[in-house]
Amino acid sequence: MKTTTQLLFPAILLFTSCKSNDKAISIDYFGLEIPIEKADIFAPGIISLENRWEGNANFSVDGQEFYFNVFTDSMRDKAVYQSKYANGKWNLPAKLEILGSYGNWEPFISYSGKELFFVSSRPPGNELWNGRIWKSIRDEENNWMSPEIVDIGYPTDNGFWFPNHSRSNSNVLYFGGNIEEIGSVGKGDLHTYFIEQDSVVNIRTLNSEYEDWDPFISPDESYLMWASDREGGYGGTDIYVSFKVEGKWGEPKNLGSKVNSSKYEVAPRISSDGRVLFFDRPVDGTQDIFWISSSVIEELRQ
Repeated sequence: MKTTTQLLFPAILLFTSCKSNDKAISIDYFGLEIPIEKADIFAPGIISLENRWEGNANFSVDGQEFYFNVFTDSMRDKAVYQSKYANGKWNLPAKLEILGSYGNWEPFISYSGKELFFVSSRPPGNELWNGRIWKSIRDEENNWMSPEIVDIGYPTDNGFWFPNHSRSNSNVLYFGGNIEEIGSVGKGDLHTYFIEQDSVVNIRTLNSEYEDWDPFISPDESYLMWASDREGGYGGTDIYVSFKVEGKWGEPKNLGSKVNSSKYEVAPRISSDGRVLFFDRPVDGTQDIFWISSSVIEELRQ
């Protein structure tokens, strides 16, 4: 059985470099070796615990903070948790109370470390996954402030989800949703929100007539990942990737059996150092965070 008794332990620093940044960073993945041949549960007994749902693993770019979601089940009590690295150890993860008592999920800390994007059920959203995109900004003392909405200017009864941006361009926010006013392609579509222009664009070349969820842009903007139940996959939803070629998105590629299974794979994310692919897999009434070396993506790059 998984336990929480090993939350504090000496750090094993992994010194890495990110392709989109010349400055070396280090991330201690809770003392664990990155899986290469097959995706595995991330930090069992530490982060991924028995009898609860976890998801949306997200390290800060300096490797000093870790954010993730804790759920009671797929619908209830969605909360953002935070753990900090200090004195060679990760502290006990705790609920980020400043976000309030509403359902809060899918956190994404910006590469500057100054903004925390997330989805929330607070009005005008509601608990049934009909969330809106919000963000919290750090104050001068490095504390998160009360959230403010990211208003993309369109109504929805289906919610918006999974906000994130690249390291190269923080002014373009990627997110999922179903926006009939600009023409939906399928049951769920991938979009970009151009913050300065206050405009939304449907990524039509990648969307299908099926569900396309959880777009995540790579730190250097060279590829985009998402989850889809389109035909030809391994199971419920699979994770796909599209590489940018001469400024255009290429044909979607399934990440294959190292990642995908007969179950649902959702919420793909790349770690801020570029080394790890995280994703979530709900199975038999629970959900864990999974991880694998990002080399599984590079193997598909042509």
